[in-house]
Amino acid sequence: MHGRHLFSKLRWKCSCGRVLLRSNHSSAKHDETTLSKTSYCEVSKVSKSRTNSPILKNLFVGHLDTNVLIFPEALTKRELETFNSKVIVPIEKSLEALDKENGKVNDFLDAVKQFGLFGQNVEESHGGRNFSSTEMLRLSELFALNEPISNILFNHNSLGMKCLSLFGTDAQKQNYLPKLTSGEGGIAFCVSELNCGSDLSMVDSTANLSEDGSHYLINGQKTWVQNATNADVFIVFAKTNVSAKQDKVEEKVTVFLVEREGVKVSEPYQTIGLKDVSVHTITLEDTKVPADNVLGEVGAGFQIAIQILYGDLFMKGSVYANILKGLSGQVASHCIKRKQFGKALKEFGLIQEKVGKMTCDTYAMESMSYMTAGILDHYLSPDVLCESAAVKIFSSEKLASGLQDMQQILASSSCTYDNPLSIARHIDNARMNTIANSTNEILRLYIALNCLQHAGLQMQETVRKMRSPLYNLGFVFKEGWDSMKTSGKNPALTLKLYQHVHPDLSVCAESLEVRVLKLKHLVTKYWTTYFNELQEQQMALKRFADIAIHAYAVISCLARATRSKAIGLQHADQEIMIARSVVLKYLKKIDDDIQNLDLGEHSNGDTELKKISEHVMKNGSYYPVHPLTRNW
Repeated sequence: MHGRHLFSKLRWKCSCGRVLLRSNHSSAKHDETTLSKTSYCEVSKVSKSRTNSPILKNLFVGHLDTNVLIFPEALTKRELETFNSKVIVPIEKSLEALDKENGKVNDFLDAVKQFGLFGQNVEESHGGRNFSSTEMLRLSELFALNEPISNILFNHNSLGMKCLSLFGTDAQKQNYLPKLTSGEGGIAFCVSELNCGSDLSMVDSTANLSEDGSHYLINGQKTWVQNATNADVFIVFAKTNVSAKQDKVEEKVTVFLVEREGVKVSEPYQTIGLKDVSVHTITLEDTKVPADNVLGEVGAGFQIAIQILYGDLFMKGSVYANILKGLSGQVASHCIKRKQFGKALKEFGLIQEKVGKMTCDTYAMESMSYMTAGILDHYLSPDVLCESAAVKIFSSEKLASGLQDMQQILASSSCTYDNPLSIARHIDNARMNTIANSTNEILRLYIALNCLQHAGLQMQETVRKMRSPLYNLGFVFKEGWDSMKTSGKNPALTLKLYQHVHPDLSVCAESLEVRVLKLKHLVTKYWTTYFNELQEQQMALKRFADIAIHAYAVISCLARATRSKAIGLQHADQEIMIARSVVLKYLKKIDDDIQNLDLGEHSNGDTELKKISEHVMKNGSYYPVHPLTRNW
């Protein structure tokens, strides 16, 4: 065994500086050397600093703050007990009663209103509950299997109310929040347009300021608007003329609070999935909006959109994980009871593979969600937009693949809507998740570009020298040598991540660190090669994003499993096994992406795909002739 692994097996040094002796034969439940519940919370508490050291951005410069390997404790034991008894348990009982009575959407909305859940993230002074991100995440789990209510609450709280709370003036908050937090009124978030998907600069809606400066006249249409049926207030993004330098005028997007009187709402769309969620087009024709109803600064629409649309995406992770958790019982029961070829389904290897994979992915989804929520709760201005986007991408895609695996296990009984084993409704809804609240591909580009930009700022001098090799031969040689060493059998691991996880996971942490080093050298290579054209290399950007996403899954699982083992949670040994499986699976995916990035577009097949696509566009459709065609 390597010396550092042996050291890790004997001594486990936590970030607090405490050294723990560990017996190789101790169990999770009775391990005398693990931290007590109280002491682990003391270790895990992070002072509420201004901002955090970003996780994914720093990976691109070969750094990982070891504090992130301490899974966040956002709630004290007393706070958690109070929250469970006063909030979670009463809501669960109410929802269970409505389920037994086959309650309709409006019945559930009345219950939501009763518990004040339309103002989860609003200050108490405005009638809200002022829940933390972790508390909101826990609450979202209760509605995971009730997708209509889950979507209504997300769009109301995480989009509409959050935007008004963060960017509204005191007068705006006093005017609108009390009614909205009580549930008597609704709020809708309106960004998308027919010609504007993810590119906010393509917004056609306009807002023209009156000559006396008292009001704006807004004209335009907004598509894919949820909660429009019951909304009293619409948050609308529209182009305005903004004064620029040298007496020039620029068109920039501004955000407005528009009351219902000036808004026409269409009939609901017929969509794939989300049958009980109404989605509409709204139309504004010379709608008069007071100048005092501008949200935030004039022209700040793009920054507001990014912060609001991406900020709470991590909440989707816990919701999607709880859909899989909620359905796992019926899958397990089916596997135990159902027999084929003289054996129960649970004994077949392919069934075991699917169940094991779903469990690992669900664990990762939960871990990433609560890791992100914990960071949000520990810092005043946390830098987690990339992490939040990563959770949404990972979770929406793993929910879809998990449901597909469940469909393979449950077979035809899963496909009819009236069968007790049916998961058809969830499959329908899952098809929308990868494009909801920005498509996963756009989110990938956002992650990659932001992480690469962060790295580029720190690598300016390195990139400058690498792009002028004749004048910096010694430096270029050293960089090449360092890059080669990371591919060797025993690279220098300066981060020493293996010292900050449970000894049973030390090899996993070491393997992660090797990939972080390789990623840094690849980032240097791509900045050196492409420089200003890097943003155009979208196939490469996708791979960079996937490396970041999968690394975040690995980091979150290592941190969570370490905590579970340290405080002796039930099934802690199994969590260690799950974490190992997650690490093995996603480090392999990271390796594939690293290899393809290292090969470059001319050797990894990207160039061929571009040319094939160009030929399809040139011909207007699929172009190969029919396989039965003859030319003789």
